[in-house]
Amino acid sequence: MINMDVTIKKINQNAIEIQKSFAFGKGECAKYVKLALIHGGASIENSGIRSAKDYGPWLIENGFTPVPGAKAQKEGISYSLLGQQKGDIVIIERLKKPNKPESIHGHIALFDGKHWVSDFVQQRGFYPNQEYRDEGTSFVLYRYSGNQSVEEEKEEKSGAKLIKIVYPIPKNERGQEFSNLDEIMAHVSGESTGNYLLGRNGMWHSGIHITNATTPWCALSGNAITEKANFPIPYKGQQAIRCMADGEIVAYRMNQDYLPLGWKAGNLNLSGSFVLVRHYIQPGETQKSGLHFYTLYMHLAPYSAYKANPTWIVQDTLPTYLPEWKAVAGTNAYKDQNKLDSLPKGSIISWDKHDSQRQLRAANGRLYGLVTIEKLASTSKLNVGDQCWTLVDNNNVLPEREPSWWKQLASPAKEMMQFDKVVSLTTPITIKAGDSIGHMGFYQAPKEQGIDSRYQVHIECISSDENLPQFLQNPDKVGHDKP
Repeated sequence: MINMDVTIKKINQNAIEIQKSFAFGKGECAKYVKLALIHGGASIENSGIRSAKDYGPWLIENGFTPVPGAKAQKEGISYSLLGQQKGDIVIIERLKKPNKPESIHGHIALFDGKHWVSDFVQQRGFYPNQEYRDEGTSFVLYRYSGNQSVEEEKEEKSGAKLIKIVYPIPKNERGQEFSNLDEIMAHVSGESTGNYLLGRNGMWHSGIHITNATTPWCALSGNAITEKANFPIPYKGQQAIRCMADGEIVAYRMNQDYLPLGWKAGNLNLSGSFVLVRHYIQPGETQKSGLHFYTLYMHLAPYSAYKANPTWIVQDTLPTYLPEWKAVAGTNAYKDQNKLDSLPKGSIISWDKHDSQRQLRAANGRLYGLVTIEKLASTSKLNVGDQCWTLVDNNNVLPEREPSWWKQLASPAKEMMQFDKVVSLTTPITIKAGDSIGHMGFYQAPKEQGIDSRYQVHIECISSDENLPQFLQNPDKVGHDKP
């Protein structure tokens, strides 16, 4: 009897260790799947097999059976197997036209309940690389018969997987929520562009636009000259575009600045940043009622827009001092002279950390910044607009407007933020409904009489899941007994 929990633990331990040196394994998938199975209780007899594609008979000897009619399903950039279960093993035939010598041996991987694992954790499904995905190489799915009845029961009654879902924008600059669908539909009906399913030019448009015309509190201004000419009063981005459902970010593009678009009157500016989020929902008890889908957020403000508006949230109640305190900050008098009231936790300040004139190291060794108060979180003798020195080290102040997912790509993260390119994440970033995705970016488009300038986000909800037709039929009859 093979203990699948032991097997799965072993294969993941090995894969994680290998990936410290080899991101996509060492080309020894069969070796490490076999070692994990033997560690879990499989017989070593007849296991001296060279090619991954030839391990089928050994699996059958150890209690596995082929799963008839197993089908691959594409989910964006990944491939899964319909009905795949924890402990399943897939054997993939050799590539017809392999680019690498080791590809003549095919591939083998084990499903741990979340990912397919071989000598690395395969983030894009059971196919190990793009060659196999492009070719759609044939495969056989094997299931351990010793756990057959238990696994089938788990599959049949896996439990509903519900996720939180929110609207992508708040109702106002204070962050108040729309009370119902009719209210937000009335709100976005004020948009003149980007309607679903057809745009104003009569052509296919698979998303919606939300702009500064209806939702200025989600727009964020940058430093472009044309931007300042069209919108001399900058947008402050008091609220963010929010992720609409629990999921994981699988791809993004973060531009350093606006993209130039050549036009007869000169270059136009375009915000080209985007975020793609993958979601899974299963309203019923079985996987046949489940659906993988994606939400896409385009034309987000570039990195430079956040640096042009450096506002921070105060993380603790902090001492403050008059601007002239700078003269005594390096002496023993720093504690008592020019002292003001405390700055309440949760207050919003503006501060340019790159301006050397707005920071100093006091006699106590701590870093202070000359900040401007934008918003007070509670009662204080300080006033909005006051300038004062306060502590800015040790995470006492954190960036206010930066999208929440950025911190997952900051040092010392394994994957760092990359700019001006499409990035498919090796390890997706978990994100919750309501988390900040970004802000509307500046966007210019030519029109018949000049140029249309605005701030906007383009939002889509899409699915390539082959289970979509069945999902729409509500196969588990969710809500029939309790509408």
